[in-house]
Amino acid sequence: MNWKQHRVVIGSVVLVSLLALTIWVLVRRQSPSEPQDETVADKLPKIDKGYLDELEIRRSPNETVRLVKAGAGWKLKSPVEAEADDNAVKTALDKLAELDVAGVAATKRANHATLKVDAAQGLRVLAKASGKVVLDLTVGDYRGGNTMARLGESEQVLALKGSLKYLFDKGASDWRDKHIVELETASVEGLKIQSEKGTFRFTKSDKGWVQPKGEKPIAEFDAAKVDSLVASLAHLQASGFAEAGANESTAGLSAPRATVTLSYRAKAAPAAPSDAGVEAAKSDAPLQEVVLHLGKAKEASSEHYLVNASGKNDVIYTVSTYLAEKMVAKSEDFKKSKEEPSNAAPPPGGAMPGMPGPGGAPGQGIPPEIMEQLRQQMGAGAGAGP
Repeated sequence: MNWKQHRVVIGSVVLVSLLALTIWVLVRRQSPSEPQDETVADKLPKIDKGYLDELEIRRSPNETVRLVKAGAGWKLKSPVEAEADDNAVKTALDKLAELDVAGVAATKRANHATLKVDAAQGLRVLAKASGKVVLDLTVGDYRGGNTMARLGESEQVLALKGSLKYLFDKGASDWRDKHIVELETASVEGLKIQSEKGTFRFTKSDKGWVQPKGEKPIAEFDAAKVDSLVASLAHLQASGFAEAGANESTAGLSAPRATVTLSYRAKAAPAAPSDAGVEAAKSDAPLQEVVLHLGKAKEASSEHYLVNASGKNDVIYTVSTYLAEKMVAKSEDFKKSKEEPSNAAPPPGGAMPGMPGPGGAPGQGIPPEIMEQLRQQMGAGAGAGP
């Protein structure tokens, strides 16, 4: 190869290198998804969550959620007035107080739509204290471990560390308090269930749950079944709420499908220390009641209406069909589960119960309830996505 050919090769290599470098620089400057450390980022205001008393979330021009502080808790003010889920609000405020800028994602308004921080796609969060806006943040897309966001009317798009949008992108129902009953399970001393399946009463003794005198005895009664039901009812949460305009009549609550009454006693204060040591004080507080009315099934849904008739509000909740059927109990629901008799004869071939028979046929001799659990687990596994 002569000198002239060498110069052509060297020139080509240099040209390709310069071209590649130019393209890389242009892409880096124009890419809206990659923070540009050389650009000074808009400064986030310091948030003292203890002073915040209002949170406004504009999900769209036609949907705004507004939460306000009320005493030690929070209330939902719009689009409906209701008790708020204090934990959901607290988690959101905690996140606002720890926002951290990773860098600048874009500096031009032309990139707003791409990063979903424009007025049409962005989720606008306004945190206020005493009527003054402390933080005005439009939350957008999640890219590369960062959340795209914009302060106020700034054209600059910040890359905030971590995921942020899921904490605020919620409808009114998700901000509402779904607690229907909040009792300590140990404080419940009585359970009464009335439905078309019958009336059942149970009281707690020193030995556990029993049927009181005068009740028709349930053969093979299992106190653990009552204990399990009481535990669920004492911490009962709704799956949702009745649609706007629903009332006790339309929800089937005027003539409830079932009525469940929990009798409980307020917890006593700890006893004062004595020479014999500290003993748990027995409460002499009067028995109180929580009365739940179960209504009909919600149309085109797997949920049922329910109201806490002894509560401080007239909120109509919805609960799952599974829970609704537990409230419409029958005597069989409080019996011990059937098991294989211990003196059962071995199956043909000499295999013991619960073991495969001749030829290793799977499941032969296994108790039906175990087989059902296995089928459910296999079915759940087959239907599970990646």
